[in-house]
Amino acid sequence: MLCVIGQVELCHAQGTPDVNATISAVQEGSTYDYTIKVNNAADSVAFGTFWYGWVPAAFYLGTDPAAVTPASGWTYSIQDGSPAGYSIEFNTSTTPLQPGASTSFEFTSSEAPSTLYGSDANESYVYTGSTAFSGSGEQVNVTAVPEPSSIALMLTGVSGLWFARRKR
Repeated sequence: MLCVIGQVELCHAQGTPDVNATISAVQEGSTYDYTIKVNNAADSVAFGTFWYGWVPAAFYLGTDPAAVTPASGWTYSIQDGSPAGYSIEFNTSTTPLQPGASTSFEFTSSEAPSTLYGSDANESYVYTGSTAFSGSGEQVNVTAVPEPSSIALMLTGVSGLWFARRKR
């Protein structure tokens, strides 16, 4: 885009990311395997940084995550904001998440979903650049998805209520 304001200069049209994300967990003994699915809902803006459990100046994970698995083409680093907590920064320099696309990131933690989901840990941040603080940034609230056993238990309860009501 070319802007003319007194003189000719190049102006960068940088959009803002539009991202939504969900997180789910599966218990494996005393740890939990978390999967974060990130969707780029923007019309024209790709992004290259997803920083889970962090917003500027706040680290929200209560324990040091283990066994982190980034999406293909992405890397990660665990950020230690001691004594405040931890976060996971995912970056790519090769495959930014394009508009309309989605990807998944995984990690293992001893932090239970009831603790993690009830905290501010699901507050996260994305940047259009491939490193933190590069390009436009946007805060993202990662929404917890109930584990399948919780959904099954809820459906069983609802079915029981429906049958009890029907018998009357």
